[in-house]
Amino acid sequence: MLYLALALGGGYAVVVAPILALYTESGQEVTQLSERLSRYRRIAQTAPRVEAALEELRALQSASDYYLKNDRASLASAELQQAVKSVINASGAKLVSSQTVRRQGGGGALPQVSIKVHMRGDVASLREVLYELEAGQPVLVLDDVFITASPARRYARSQASKGAGTLDVRFKVTGYLRGEGV
Repeated sequence: MLYLALALGGGYAVVVAPILALYTESGQEVTQLSERLSRYRRIAQTAPRVEAALEELRALQSASDYYLKNDRASLASAELQQAVKSVINASGAKLVSSQTVRRQGGGGALPQVSIKVHMRGDVASLREVLYELEAGQPVLVLDDVFITASPARRYARSQASKGAGTLDVRFKVTGYLRGEGV
């Protein structure tokens, strides 16, 4: 009987114990893989929210094209003056002067800078300047536009009789800075 008990104990140790150990290890591995699978499913469920946030960031990035690049008023004013000068020169008109307009009051939701512009050119160059400033980026608003015939000179009178009249144009251009939370 002792031999039978030893034989059964030895058989258990050789056959049953390794199978039970393997089964226990497999059970632990299945538990770990199940936990990992549930974690991956939770991550996959957040994908639509992450994609929506990414699209929102892309929209904000493209919206930044609507604002002046500089966030300080003095630098933004210089940027605005340079942009206006480039547009006027490209149209063939002449920039007579430009000056920064001081802000009055705290104003609206977006900080803004304005400049007064005085230019001379013909009707075609005026049309090009106004179109480029209003339709381009960053968003610029033109206000207080005054158009008059240029002061007449002998040469200007002779050109005016040929249909090449020069216009004296004054206007205010306003650009916007990126505000807080925008």
